[in-house]
Order: sequence, then structure tokens, then C-alpha cells
Amino acid sequence: MKEINSIGTTSFILHDTRLKNVEYLKGLVDIVQLLYLESFEDIKSPEDLNEIRKLQLIKNDIEYFIHMPIDLKLSHRAEWAKLNHFANVLKPLNPQHLIIHPENEEIFFEEMVNFIAIYPNTLIENINEVTFFDKVSSNHADICFDVGHAIIAGVDIRWFLNRYKDNIKAYHLHGVNEGKDHLSVRHIDLKLLKYLLDFAIDHNVKIIIEVFGEKDFYDSKEFLRGFFKDHGYIYHRWD
Repeated sequence: MKEINSIGTTSFILHDTRLKNVEYLKGLVDIVQLLYLESFEDIKSPEDLNEIRKLQLIKNDIEYFIHMPIDLKLSHRAEWAKLNHFANVLKPLNPQHLIIHPENEEIFFEEMVNFIAIYPNTLIENINEVTFFDKVSSNHADICFDVGHAIIAGVDIRWFLNRYKDNIKAYHLHGVNEGKDHLSVRHIDLKLLKYLLDFAIDHNVKIIIEVFGEKDFYDSKEFLRGFFKDHGYIYHRWD
């Protein structure tokens, strides 16, 4: 039997607060990816700070990833100040990883190096193009490989995984159907799914089922439970 060590999902399975999602998901997954997607929100508000304190208190037997704001233009230096602000405020949660979206601009790579010097647990996520990921890896940055984005962009997934195998620390795993992503994992080619799982085991890659709703989460969970049983995998929370 092949053991899968870590599976997580997002903090938007319930259409509710991050805190309610963590409370709901504890025992079902190892990791919750906390979504902080909009930089214009004042994360220093009393409500946000109170939620962070509560997320700290219930953080036992679970890890946090933090998905950083996606509305920032990180080809502009001023936007990195906002990103640093977010990371600093959320530091008490001791996240396993911070995930940011890249831009294929020199300023991004320069500021990325500075950011990673402070937050070495940062992961760069592939969005559309992957031609610049040699610059990501050569600057000692690690990668969150988004499977759905890669499928839509027509990326040669096996090539990408093998080229950057030493840098890939996590997957965003979700299905694609007729150009729509973030669907149940059921919508991934079965041979590709097996390849992804074997690669994750061999290279200690954390798996985040990146869906947004109970229907796709539970369908992914039940589909994967059956797939694991049929193909000789075990996962400690779902056996």
C-alpha cells in the first residue's frame, strides 16, 4: 500500500467565515488553505484580528496554508508593501506555506527574492504561462503546482513536474470540464491522477483539493476514497 501523508482543502467549503470552515473541516483533512484574496480589505479590523486569534486557538491537529491576495499587481514595487503587511499580520498563524500569484516581470523576481528572504515558506503558483519558472527555481523559490491551471493552459504536466521536482512542495488539485476548473477531482484523467499521486508520495508534495463548496469537496473526497481503494493507496483520515 502507498500512503498519502497530507491532504487539505480551502476555507470556502462552507459559504461562511474562515473560522467556521476550519472548525467544520478539522478531522476531515490535514490542511486548510485560508483564503485572503482581496488586499483592499482592512485586515487590521477588530473582526479580522479576532478571527486570527481564534484561528490560532483552534490550530491543533491541523496546518494552515495562506493564499495571499490575488488583486495585487506584483510587477509594481508598491504592491509588495501590501503583501508584506498581510504576511506580517498573519504571521501568528504560523502557516506552513504562503501562496502568491506571479507576474513575468523583472520587478516581480527582484521583490520575490526579498520576500522569500523573510518568508522562506512562500510558494509561487502557476497561473497561465510557465515559461518563466526557470527564474522562479533559480532564485530558490518553491512552487505550488496548480493542476487545473496547467490543464487549461496546455502545459505538459509530466515535463513540468520532472523539471521542477525539487521545488514543488504542494499541489492545487481540482478537475476541469469544458474549460471550467475548480471542479471535483472526478474530472481529472485517471492516468494523470495516478501519476500525480505517485509523484506526491515520492517527493513529499502536500495536496490541496482546491474547490469551493460542499458538493465538489464531498464528491472529490468520495471519488478519491474509491480511487485509493482500487489503486492501492491509503490516507489516514479517510480509511
